Amino acid sequence: MIERVREHVRKQGYLVLDREPTAAERRPHRAIARIDARVGYPAARAEAGLPVVGHLLGLAAEAAGEPAIALPTLGGSVPLHHFGQALGAPAVILPIANPDNNQHAADENLRLGNLWYGVDLFALLLTTRWRS
Repeated sequence: MIERVREHVRKQGYLVLDREPTAAERRPHRAIARIDARVGYPAARAEAGLPVVGHLLGLAAEAAGEPAIALPTLGGSVPLHHFGQALGAPAVILPIANPDNNQHAADENLRLGNLWYGVDLFALLLTTRWRS
């Protein structure tokens, strides 16, 4: 599967490497992509039917004023697997960022509306009693 990804990137005009390019490799190539296929750690998932997931969805909907959406897996390198493994319990997150926030980029941003939603959501989370 990873070879198909590499080939697709090559077809876009990139020199594809699995390491940092050397200065000699950088000079003749205007587009270089590094694809490191080593496995970091497993993704984590919490079953959507767990009571805590329903509780958190209810709080998120209350804070937003509209139904919330649960996604079983998000991209990125959030080490939820390690938390779940150490605690022996499912781990879930409540992201508040806008979808076009450009995380970890020079122009990373957070819409004020998402910030205020996050304040409301976490206030509810910290003040609402959970009954399983």
